This record gives sequence, structure tokens and C-alpha cells, in this order.
Amino acid sequence: MVNDAIGPSDLMEFMRFDQGAVLRHELGPGAPNIMRLLIGNPLTMRKMARHVHDAGSYAPVTVLIDERADGVHLSYDRKTSLIAPYENSEALQVAKDLDNKVREDLNAAARMSGENRTCEEKKRWAARRKSRAGHWWQQRHWSGDRKAIRE
Repeated sequence: MVNDAIGPSDLMEFMRFDQGAVLRHELGPGAPNIMRLLIGNPLTMRKMARHVHDAGSYAPVTVLIDERADGVHLSYDRKTSLIAPYENSEALQVAKDLDNKVREDLNAAARMSGENRTCEEKKRWAARRKSRAGHWWQQRHWSGDRKAIRE
């Protein structure tokens, strides 16, 4: 049953919350969009919980997509930072694999959104990226146990 619902990266969307709706109610249609997704795989959670029972309370993964003045930001909870304190290598490896899948999916989504830009938008985007030090993957920033990807 789970295998029929998962995508190519072995993840599925459980729920979607339009948190921007609260802002739009107060600020009107010009309010920024904020979307919270709960994604994961029950079979992956089961693998982690087999070794660390508390892992069940950390599933599924929360992904936040929000518009800001400088662009759209993607952030998510890293399971490795939540599982590491339990010092269980098997559960930690499952968490690392899950984090990698989530990161790959978010990076692919960011690349796809870039492909849909007009030629003029691509030029502006390239100039903005060129002005930054390093590569885009060096522009990631951390906020506690949440990992944010900025593009």
C-alpha cells in the first residue's frame, strides 16, 4: 500500500497546510505565501523506530516553503540532528538517508522552478548569484535543528 503512494525518492506527502492563508486574511492578497508540507515514508519511520522508539515522534518531515523579499526559501527539519543524541548508529544511518532524500527533492524542486523563469528573470538571477561568494550550496544557512536552503 505504501509503495503505491510514494514517489521516485521514496517519499510521499501526508498533509499540506496553507499557513499563508492566516496572513492573507489579515493583510489581503498581497501577503506572502507560506506553505507547510508533511512528507516522509512510514516504512522509513519504522526502520528508525525499530532502533529508537522516540523516532516516531519526529516523523514525518516538516518542510516550510515561504516567500520573502529576497525570494522563496525552503527549510526542513533534519532528522539526523534529532536522532543523534540517542547515539544509535543504525537509526542515525536511516535518518541520514532520509535527510539526503529530502535535500535531493528540495534541490530538484529549486532547479525546476529556475527552469520556468523567463530569459530576463534568468539573467537577473544569474547576476544575483554571481554577486554572492561561493556556490549556491555554500549559501545554505542553519537555524537550530532546521536546515534551510536558500536559492
